[in-house]
Amino acid sequence: MSKLLKIPLYLLILFAVGACGGPPDLQGPDLSKSVVVPDVQGKSMIEANTILKNEGLYIRVEGEDYDPAVPEGFIVRQDIPSGNKVKEGREIKVIVSKGPRISMC
Repeated sequence: MSKLLKIPLYLLILFAVGACGGPPDLQGPDLSKSVVVPDVQGKSMIEANTILKNEGLYIRVEGEDYDPAVPEGFIVRQDIPSGNKVKEGREIKVIVSKGPRISMC
């Protein structure tokens, strides 16, 4: 009897799949497109949300910080700088201004 016939069928299938580069991608090809991140710094939360939504992106408030130059409720900074390309559907994290720090002296 041939040595090939003594190898279990599942091992042959496993070898064949491995030789072809692994199992097929069950999710299919990545069809999401890249978009350019807009600048939302200095914008209100409502305005920034609208701008990002129009580009297929989402906003996520990551925190708040005091900033004397940016009014309370407006965006101080964003985690991905404007002009960078990201996949559509990505979250852009922002820090929202608490306004200027007030001293109690």
